[in-house]
Amino acid sequence: MTTLSRGPSRRSRLALLLAAALACTPTLASAFHIGTPASEPCHERILLGALDVLPPPWSAADDADLEPLLALLTERARDAGLPGDDASRAFVADLSRRYGLGHIEDPHRRAVVAALVLGVRGPDTGGFAIVKLNELRVRHIDDGRQGNHALRRSTDDGTDGVRAAVANAREAVERRIDEATERWRRGEAFARERWSFALYGDVAVRALGPAVRLGEAAHAVQDAYTHTLRDDDLRVVTVLNFVDAVLDRDRESRDGLPHSDRLDRCDPNDDFDRLRMDAARRATAAVLAAAGRRLAGPSPDAEATLARALDPVFALRTGCSRDDGYCGSAWLKPALSGQTEPISIWICAASPGRDGGDTPALLAGLLLLGALGRRLQRARRR
Repeated sequence: MTTLSRGPSRRSRLALLLAAALACTPTLASAFHIGTPASEPCHERILLGALDVLPPPWSAADDADLEPLLALLTERARDAGLPGDDASRAFVADLSRRYGLGHIEDPHRRAVVAALVLGVRGPDTGGFAIVKLNELRVRHIDDGRQGNHALRRSTDDGTDGVRAAVANAREAVERRIDEATERWRRGEAFARERWSFALYGDVAVRALGPAVRLGEAAHAVQDAYTHTLRDDDLRVVTVLNFVDAVLDRDRESRDGLPHSDRLDRCDPNDDFDRLRMDAARRATAAVLAAAGRRLAGPSPDAEATLARALDPVFALRTGCSRDDGYCGSAWLKPALSGQTEPISIWICAASPGRDGGDTPALLAGLLLLGALGRRLQRARRR
């Protein structure tokens, strides 16, 4: 039996080092933020709000009912029995502390919610610790993964590229739901996944596989409201670009607007953020509810329900461009602030960005990051 060793006890040092690491890699947060020592847990809170686990303003009474889905997943967890290994039990306990799941009395239901949260974080981290910068960079600039974040690929150029990016993002959601359905129908319960513990690093845990895949689908749904600009009817008017921006080869007329850190925010007291958060939460609830109907059994009605849930998420208004302010989108002005700038993580030296760069500070951040890595390695050997 593996026992998780305790890491350094001085959390303030960890927070300082992680903050420096994140300052060194500002472009890795290519989504609604996930929870880290330097960012708010937007994806997690939107998901938990859709599950009615968090109170308002994160939840709303008129969202689609996810109780049938949760009941199905909880029954599967109960039938399989909870994993007994230290890492898997610690994973659920860790998530319960981070996101306030202690009020969920049924441990099987709590394990289901934990697996959904693991999934909604997964596309951004792959389960890796946020200090594993090279692994994260490879994930975030991979063209094949851009659909998981509702972003353009490097080949999604011009006005046709907007249509292609929207279709690719929808297909990414559908693939995750298809995978969840396939795992469900073959009877899968707890499967091997990766989770990162603060002060320790990433380890293998066992989580409910179909729930993890549904959480990943929810991530792409939510990112459709942070990596696009929309009109007043919430139709997509353009899709942002991360890969070309971070690799310093973007040209707006060809590649579209760069990814914007401003659109990653989820401040419930900000009207613009609240609009996007509410839309993302409603969409998450509708899509997961439809996925639950599919898990309950194949039927034409289940497929039609899923299509109806996805249609407004990926509704496209064509003919919009920078010349007309993307059809007068009120989202344009915020998107122009905090745009992603080029960076090389291996040398941690950014070229001057749209708002200027600070290479010495970034290099200092890398030195602090190295110290953190050595500290964690020593802690794991104890």
